[in-house]
Amino acid sequence: MFKGLKDLLEKEETSKIVLKSPFRGKLLPLYKVPDPQFSDELLGKGAAVMPSQGYAAAPIDGTIINVFKGKNAFNMLSETGEEILVHIGLDTTKLHGEHFELLVEKNQTVKQGDKVIKFNLEKLVELGYNMCSPVVVSNSVEYEYVASLEEREVDYDDDIIEIRR
Repeated sequence: MFKGLKDLLEKEETSKIVLKSPFRGKLLPLYKVPDPQFSDELLGKGAAVMPSQGYAAAPIDGTIINVFKGKNAFNMLSETGEEILVHIGLDTTKLHGEHFELLVEKNQTVKQGDKVIKFNLEKLVELGYNMCSPVVVSNSVEYEYVASLEEREVDYDDDIIEIRR
């Protein structure tokens, strides 16, 4: 292999960042989220998961920089600079934290896979909430490429979003 090509391939690999799924469930492209703030990528590019279990985990190593008042979403800053929003369900802010339990604190450092929020999935579904849960890179404009991987069933350690500098 030519030295230049080898260097280029190595550079591409080191500039690629992958977010893992914060949920167990069905991975969906962001355009399928029935909320234009997400589907029109107004809050950033990313993906969504229809969760099948009541936990949201950190999708990458980093720091929790904000937890929504309703405990239904959190923002984190990854160790490599990505600003990530994980939002549990749609319109769940209306519950004012009911059926959600925060498992971390603001400014806490977390590792990928650490549980951040526990939620009562069955009760939220029973109450009629759409549980489609967006995961977006809020500072997507700073990256060359941010894209969801293919639609499929995912677990907490599965790749869902690829980012390139």
